[in-house]
Amino acid sequence: MLGRLVGWFGSTADFGMQYFLDPSAFYLIGRTLTAAFGAATVLLVYLMARRRGDRERPDGALLLTVTAMHVENSHFITSDVPMTFLVALALYIAMGFDARTWPKFAAGAMVGLAMAMKYTAVLTLPFLLLANGFWGVSAAARPATG
Repeated sequence: MLGRLVGWFGSTADFGMQYFLDPSAFYLIGRTLTAAFGAATVLLVYLMARRRGDRERPDGALLLTVTAMHVENSHFITSDVPMTFLVALALYIAMGFDARTWPKFAAGAMVGLAMAMKYTAVLTLPFLLLANGFWGVSAAARPATG
């Protein structure tokens, strides 16, 4: 759409033909997006540690930064990296579950998008259910105010 608005492509056929003439722009877009998702995943892991209270020890984010598989998959165009970002985002949202329902829907939507990327993200669902259950137990244990 951007190429059509700017005037790079006159039609969708021109856009499709560009891939066959010189696909380097398509690879650059895909690799840039995948690398951005990889970097954002590292940031999310760091934010999860801060939310948990580990302000001085970003060990998880540091380890993810140098993990060979994450670095390699972030370098190429793979579905693993965006899926991992969406799973991490769902878990980050789940860390803040409370009485409101929108965080639960948002976390579920993130897992749904992650499952659209790669079906193995379905393994995140039990953890979201546990997080919701733990919130319910901790809410019931709190003294009533008012």
